[in-house]
This record gives sequence, C-alpha cells and structure tokens, in this order.
Amino acid sequence: MLGRKAIVVEVAADMLAEPAGGAERVSQALLGETVTVVGQSAGWAQVRTPDGYPGWVRAEALVPAPPNGYPPQGRGALVRPMLAHVRSGPVDSAPPVTLVALGALLWAEPGTHGWRRVRLPRGETGWTRSRDLAPPLALRSVPPDGRELVAAAYRFLGVPYLWGGRSPLGIDCSGLTQSAYGLCGVVIPRDAHLQAEWEGFSEVALGGLRAGDLLFFSGDEDPLQRGITHVGMALDGERMIHAPGGRGVCVEPFDAPPYASRLVAARGLR
Repeated sequence: MLGRKAIVVEVAADMLAEPAGGAERVSQALLGETVTVVGQSAGWAQVRTPDGYPGWVRAEALVPAPPNGYPPQGRGALVRPMLAHVRSGPVDSAPPVTLVALGALLWAEPGTHGWRRVRLPRGETGWTRSRDLAPPLALRSVPPDGRELVAAAYRFLGVPYLWGGRSPLGIDCSGLTQSAYGLCGVVIPRDAHLQAEWEGFSEVALGGLRAGDLLFFSGDEDPLQRGITHVGMALDGERMIHAPGGRGVCVEPFDAPPYASRLVAARGLR
C-alpha cells in the first residue's frame, strides 16, 4: 500500500506521532477521507491527510482506495448532523449498521422517499435520511463571511476536549477552527502555529476584529518552541469560541485573564 491512496474506515481514526499504541495523538483522520500512505511498520501505516498532515494510524483503519476513488464522481455526500445512524433499511426502526459523524464522506445513491442508500468504505451498505446528507463542499472562490464561520464553529459547542481530536466525539482548539473553516469550504492547516503562519490569512488589528477571525495565544509551557499553543475564533470584539483543555468547546471573553496577557496575534480572511 506504500505510496498509494487509502480510505479511512473508522469514524475518527487516531493519528499518532509514532507507530505505537501509547504514542501521542497528533490528529485524526475521518471516515471516508482519502489519505496517502507514506510509510509502514508492523500493523501501522504512516499517512498524510488531504491537508498534508502526517501521522501513524493502525493499518486496520484503512482500506485501499478503489480505482475510481471513493466515492466515485457524482456519488459523494457529506454527513450533516453531529451524529447520524446508517441503518439496515429505509425506516427509523431498522437496526443501525454504524454511526457516522459530521463531515464524514459517504458513497450515496439517489434518494427515494426521504432516504438514500449509502455504501461505506469497507463495502457495507445501509440507508441514511436524505436530510442528513449534503453535497461535498467545493473550494470557495469567494471567502465565507463571519456569520457562516461562527455558525459552523457553534455546531461544536459543548463537544468535549480531546487532544488531537477533530470530530464531534472530541476536538481540540485547532481541530475546532480547522473544522469550522472546512465546513465553509476553506482548507486551513491543522495546528494552531501553522494556522497563524498560513499565507491565506492576513494580520488583523484587534480594533478591526470581525466575526470568524482567529485569535492566537502563547502558553506557559511550550516544549516544542512553537510560540503559538492555542487558537480561538472571534465572535465580536470581546468574545471567542474555543476548545480549552479540560472543558471542551465554549464561549469566553478573550480580553480577560488568562487570555488577555497571552494573545499574540489575530489573523483572518481579507
């Protein structure tokens, strides 16, 4: 599989820093994502996600990509709710086949009577409510406005904190901002310090903050010497939505302790 494309078969497959079960979780690859396999170790595959982020996943979390890709052209659909069931039949009483999460990519057939037949990456089939599926996002030629970005971030309100997480089952600060922008058709880097350096953003003065701009913070401990250790999304000139460790996604003022003294920069789409 080395050098080839593979499809993620788990709701949120942990990507680790090393090919070992106790290694640090650095990110997650989501169900239906196409990743590139760049390394192998016994029972593990080193992959890069579509945004170029590297990590090790268990080999069992992947299947080889079919020749025509997954899903084929014109058959892709994104999961819209935070969580939804794929069921064994087109009725709510049918037993679940599996659980899928916001942003998962499925192979979906045309709908009938409010349901669509879907095929999962391993080949299992089932049915999902048509209203729970949306067309895949196209890259934006016009930047989303702040209302769109904030609405996308608010969908994760209350999701528990998970270091390296980027799904409704658990998310970290940069996973939240990357996911919110991604739901609006804009691909930004994975980590906070990379987001702060991204060429698609412009520097923003605090007096000129707009909803959807990102706020970058330093931390007390930074063993990797990255300078930036936390990120939140501005809601207005005083508040942000973010995912602080131990508390999960919440809304707080960014101009009060402890954040006021740690604010390093603000950047956004301009």
